[in-house]
Amino acid sequence: MGSSKLLCAFEGFMYILGSDKEVIDLELGMLQEVLQFLDSKLISVESEIEASNDPFSDGILDR
Repeated sequence: MGSSKLLCAFEGFMYILGSDKEVIDLELGMLQEVLQFLDSKLISVESEIEASNDPFSDGILDR
């Protein structure tokens, strides 16, 4: 049978726990931080696009 994995979080620290209680990925929390940063940037650019009358001419879509 395949081994099961569990996504865990403890005090803001995320990791994957294997079926034998072995920690598999200690850097998952750092990935989460990077993805949150990218999400915030995308939301910011989306807001700029929505506020612009012509996002092409304003250069917003060139980024």
